[in-house]
Amino acid sequence: MMEATDLLIIGAGPAGMAAAIAARDLGLSVIVADENIEPGGQIYRRVLGNAARPQRSRLLGADYLAGRPLAEAFMASGADFRPQTTVFEIANDGTASLLGPGEGGYVVRAGAVMIATGAYERPLPIPGWTLPGVMTAGAAQTLLKSSGQIPAGPVVLAGGGALLWYVASQLRGAGAQVCAVLSFTPWEAYLRHAGAALAAWRNAPDLAKGARWMAGLQLGSGRVRHGVRLTGISGTAPELKVHYDLGGVRHVEEAATVLLHAD
Repeated sequence: MMEATDLLIIGAGPAGMAAAIAARDLGLSVIVADENIEPGGQIYRRVLGNAARPQRSRLLGADYLAGRPLAEAFMASGADFRPQTTVFEIANDGTASLLGPGEGGYVVRAGAVMIATGAYERPLPIPGWTLPGVMTAGAAQTLLKSSGQIPAGPVVLAGGGALLWYVASQLRGAGAQVCAVLSFTPWEAYLRHAGAALAAWRNAPDLAKGARWMAGLQLGSGRVRHGVRLTGISGTAPELKVHYDLGGVRHVEEAATVLLHAD
């Protein structure tokens, strides 16, 4: 049996949820398919389920909690949400093949298909990046949002981009032992672009957040290094070694878990 809908949305993250709400306001029938058990995507993962966990919600911060009204509005919009569902084929005529939990594959004919699969995390392929105990910073954040888990033992975060600092700050707030943050970006790069950043006054709140993350880590017990060049990871968890160069001098950081992120 083939189902029919005006709009099929693939992905129930912020964009997918907002699109579904807008389409429903226009009177369209909407099916939203997502691989997860709740709407929210990566940014607002388990935001509805975590509403009953105030301690975890406070830890994840105001930016995370801001997704709760959107998720609630989406669930109340009348869109047909299909959790734990994969769209594995879309034909030229708008016919889509879906695979859902407990019912196998089925077909939906859609007047239009919107792909809202969101952002992805770029891995950092350095020697040792596939060792047990080495994972991406985004994966660690997913575990924190989904089940409140944090890495045991000393944690080293290495790479570049805002997510590196955000995850380091969240993990530290959750009680993880963040012993080092190794950033690709040298201090002079921040100073070189400070004028342009300040000129973009609309970004001032985001810049202030980033500054708070960095300042908190700088003042913590862990080491923060700027302008590093990662050369590899060796050892076996929970006794991993992160090798890097800083100013032409070789250094090693020991960790039970290493989190990598390349913005």
